[in-house]
Amino acid sequence: NKKKKTNDEEEKGLIVLMDGYDEIGSQRYVNVCQQLREYGEQRMKVIVIGRAEHFELSSNERTKTPENVFVIQEQGNKEDKDMINHNVTKPEVVFISPFNEEEIQRYCEYFDSKKTQQQQQQQQQQTVDQKQEPRKRFERLKNLRGMMSLLQNPFTLTAVLQSIEQLEENRSLRKRKFEVVRYEVYEAFLENWIKKEIQGTKITKEQCFEMCKKVALYLFENKTLIVKEQMIKDTMNMMMNQVNEFEVTEDEVVMMMMDTLPIRWTGKEGTFIHKSVWEYLISQLFIEELLSLESTSLSRKRLWESCVLSKDERSVMLFLADFVRLEREVKNGKCWCDGKNENLFQDLLIEMIERTKQEQDGEGDFHNKATGGNAMSVLNYSGFKFSGMDLSKVKVAGADLQNSNLHLVDLSESQLSAKFLGHCVGTKFNGSFMKRCEVGWSKIWVEE
Repeated sequence: NKKKKTNDEEEKGLIVLMDGYDEIGSQRYVNVCQQLREYGEQRMKVIVIGRAEHFELSSNERTKTPENVFVIQEQGNKEDKDMINHNVTKPEVVFISPFNEEEIQRYCEYFDSKKTQQQQQQQQQQTVDQKQEPRKRFERLKNLRGMMSLLQNPFTLTAVLQSIEQLEENRSLRKRKFEVVRYEVYEAFLENWIKKEIQGTKITKEQCFEMCKKVALYLFENKTLIVKEQMIKDTMNMMMNQVNEFEVTEDEVVMMMMDTLPIRWTGKEGTFIHKSVWEYLISQLFIEELLSLESTSLSRKRLWESCVLSKDERSVMLFLADFVRLEREVKNGKCWCDGKNENLFQDLLIEMIERTKQEQDGEGDFHNKATGGNAMSVLNYSGFKFSGMDLSKVKVAGADLQNSNLHLVDLSESQLSAKFLGHCVGTKFNGSFMKRCEVGWSKIWVEE
């Protein structure tokens, strides 16, 4: 970044681009703020990028809004914070608009032109069909119901273009006729990625997908987004029984596995190619855990009860909600996912909420409330209507019930903390204990 000085000398500066602000975790906010101060002292301009929904907080949480996000508030004594925050320049906030249809079409044409160039290098001659392919690809996407709204996101658009054939195959195989949901896109993208990357290796599709989930679970449990090479080695040691038949060394297996995973490596550390890929894998683990449990053993839910899924895991809940919507596309009483009964996953979520009525206050109370809150959030995101339900005496923590339909719902004697309580007409709250809730259109604040 060059500017002319009065003596005709050039003053040089540097623009720093910091992407993924929403992925750094609360423990690193202070370090980032301090680094930004140092950049400012060196006359650098800084562009910080993060998901807009990261700042969509309820009225009682304003510590990380765009306007004050770089003000140190979370750690340190008052004198240190005042010194660092002195003369802070208020950042300019810009919301980037989603892709419109014209931009999506241009990107499709650009993507196909690059693909055609690669084909030409192999075939030396372009056919008429290949010349028409860019328009065909865009039209194929446009004809899929619900697809255009998903393609407004750049990564989703790229993922779809790379795996459109796999997506169409999955929808045909599983007889999905309704609107495309984001879950399907990532399902196809990951299947397509693994299918291509394992070619010429000793790794099977099942082993690669299993490793993806193990890595995702490790990151989720350790509250980090960075995976280390040693973690892959340790996990492969436990999986070596499955690959010993190939007569390869442990180091060779580890390197093959690292090369096939959807992870971007820098030295011995890496991150998933996009945070949403990790979020999809976490949703898969939540789904598998719940579907693998018998109705009588729903009290054993390691992931569902481990924490209250917050705004940082909102995308995980949206993937789970997509799965609920897909499951509603049941034909002849069979669920496309595993041939089980209609709406099994949705029914299990409802049962988890119902079971919170039976639990007694005690050591496991938090886990019980977290399970109920997560289940209610997912159901609400899926468009489920709670109207008329008897939810008296339920124990729910951290449920996101914004825009939910709670008409005539009985919540008497319940223990409830929720970001919002949606539309409450004729809702019974007799004897209920509500904490940190905003109720209905009027946003009535209930502290206790």
